[in-house]
Amino acid sequence: MSTTGGNTVIDIGNTRIKAARFEGDRMVRIRVLPRNAAAIKRFLASLSPGDRVMISDVANRYRALSGMLKKNKVQVTRLTSRTRLPVRIAYRTPRTLGHDRVASAAGASKLFPGKHVLVVDAGTCLKIDHLSARGVFNGGSIAPGMAMRFRALHDGTANLPLLKPIPGPPLTGTDTRESIRAGVQTGMAYEIQGAVDAYRKRFKSMHVLLTGGDWIYFANQLKNPIFVAPELTLLGLNHILNFQHSGDP
Repeated sequence: MSTTGGNTVIDIGNTRIKAARFEGDRMVRIRVLPRNAAAIKRFLASLSPGDRVMISDVANRYRALSGMLKKNKVQVTRLTSRTRLPVRIAYRTPRTLGHDRVASAAGASKLFPGKHVLVVDAGTCLKIDHLSARGVFNGGSIAPGMAMRFRALHDGTANLPLLKPIPGPPLTGTDTRESIRAGVQTGMAYEIQGAVDAYRKRFKSMHVLLTGGDWIYFANQLKNPIFVAPELTLLGLNHILNFQHSGDP
């Protein structure tokens, strides 16, 4: 996956582990890693000694990797609340701020420098965060993601089935399955659009970025202009890694 002296970023999320190879700002390869130590160990062993690695770990698996990393002569940086960033964090509790949210904000600042950006991350959780035109992460909101909502309806009732999302959910459900999808998927689309509209009233020239594993279910349900950036977290991690070595204050 690597050639000497490039960047590799690893995003250890709640649901998936994703890794990407960058040459400068260009992503040249991406892969999803199996959730087992042997596969990750093989991946780390494939890195070249001159590589720089940035790891974001929201699932607290970094300790399991630390022993493997010591055996590889690569420059490893773990994203923490103390990492030097290309954006400023105005969150009142930075130690509790998810690293994926930080990385996505960094990615947003790279894609739209000097602009207000709303990042909509439709993943395990639905996260909606604001980055100011001055590059300040102001925070946002966290709500259950789509799979959580389907699971909650099933687990919290006696008779509702556990469903998976479909493209083009109905507005009006004419049976139980359609009603659940209308409530979960169409309801989430309204929730996202309502947040976007509220922020756009405050920030007229704001850009909206849609990312996360479930972005595909919402891209066509939201009013334009919405920019889709499925790999925003990885782009942000690479931006942070480059910033670490840029010499900027």
